[in-house]
Amino acid sequence: NTLFTSNGSGTVSGVNEALSGGGWKKLASYTIASGTATFNISTGLDTTYPEYIFIINDFMGPDGTNTHPRINFTSDGGTTMLSKTSFFGKGGYSQTGAGGNISTLTSNTYSLRANTAYQPISDTPINFTGTNSASFKIHLYGNNETTYRKFYKVTGTYLQNAASGSQWFEFVEIAGRINATTTINSFHLQTESNNMRNGIVDLYGVV
Repeated sequence: NTLFTSNGSGTVSGVNEALSGGGWKKLASYTIASGTATFNISTGLDTTYPEYIFIINDFMGPDGTNTHPRINFTSDGGTTMLSKTSFFGKGGYSQTGAGGNISTLTSNTYSLRANTAYQPISDTPINFTGTNSASFKIHLYGNNETTYRKFYKVTGTYLQNAASGSQWFEFVEIAGRINATTTINSFHLQTESNNMRNGIVDLYGVV
């Protein structure tokens, strides 16, 4: 591999990522089309990077329907959803200034226990009416080797479903393990009910 290129006059370019100390490398950017039932990324996920990051912005579910967004992973291109074990934590605060809490959800629906089901990435259904949207960052760790099981982490923020004027803004933090040592090569995103209508998903590889 080329470590760097010099022009002989003190200018260095093309520094190899391993030599420069690494960092984020943007691999792809996708737009979720309106009416999409399940969004998949099955290109660019391999053993090249030890960590992959999915940044999801302007995510919108069906207009007028409150629903959970959720994710899953496969190692066979999208056929078999993998078993996952996770811990789901959240914080919330009312836009009226009332209340506020930090809590955990321990049911197998949210904090999965060796479950192949989709991992919800919101607590209460999200209010996607009008222009309300959500944002998430998802880390996938250890994909560059096949000796150990993979881990994932989700952070996100959104407006929950509630009566007008009493909505709560929520923040979620999910830590999970994929109970497989195989290379993850497909990522899946969908809403629990109806279709998605917007979203930008950026994929990064991290050295």
